[in-house]
Amino acid sequence: MGKKITILAITFAILAFTHPAYAQQSGKVWRIGTLLNGSPATQGHFLEAYRQGFRELGYVEGRNYVFVSRWAMGQRKRLPALAKELVRAGVDVIMVSGGKPTRAAAKATKTIPIVVGSASGLGTWGLVASIARPGGNVTGSTAFDPGLEGKRLELLREVLPGTLRVAFLFFPDKRGLGELKRIENAAGALG
Repeated sequence: MGKKITILAITFAILAFTHPAYAQQSGKVWRIGTLLNGSPATQGHFLEAYRQGFRELGYVEGRNYVFVSRWAMGQRKRLPALAKELVRAGVDVIMVSGGKPTRAAAKATKTIPIVVGSASGLGTWGLVASIARPGGNVTGSTAFDPGLEGKRLELLREVLPGTLRVAFLFFPDKRGLGELKRIENAAGALG
């Protein structure tokens, strides 16, 4: 279910930039760039999930859109060059997953829309102005951004209003301790 929601979120984000009726009337074939850390063997299932989502919305690959994919093949140092290749290829939108591909794409272009399937630190890295109002050309979903802790507790309170105690598992490193402190602050503010 979570994968389906992520796919639809990405699809709707892309559709916000390109209305399907316009795409069909104009005959334009939208070029969707994808920038991924892995290989077709390890991350090809992401593209297949996107294809399925597009089919469900009535889009036909080759007629309405094509994928222009770049794979880092596990070599993250290649991401900046691959992102620049997508920009030079003239893609209409870039879809990414993960922090490093997102940062590479954001550094390569400030004008092509970048849709993030999932990445942490969008706000921390300065890729968006805020999670609620990203601004710029980067949008999408994130699961681990400072500031979301309070929202998670609010949602938990709505679903389970009688909850008084919440357990939080984390790595006791700098990031985990920072998140724990933000959760404690948010819990205190919520009473």
